[in-house]
Amino acid sequence: MVILGANPDRFQQYCDQVRLEFKLYPNEIFNAGRRFFLDNVLKSKNIFMTSYFDQLFSNQVINNIEGELKRLKGLE
Repeated sequence: MVILGANPDRFQQYCDQVRLEFKLYPNEIFNAGRRFFLDNVLKSKNIFMTSYFDQLFSNQVINNIEGELKRLKGLE
């Protein structure tokens, strides 16, 4: 889960890698599943199992995920 809190460039690279991994799925299906996952991460009480990682990465995770959700919505 720490990848979700990476710097924005690395996070985007990760997102591109995830899309490549699921390239067999059409955009409509992939985007819906990806949005479902990302929305649920944001709804989690704690993103990480420890308060240390939560404090260290939570703000960046939220920024990264919100940016990715906007990007996915733009692809609809």
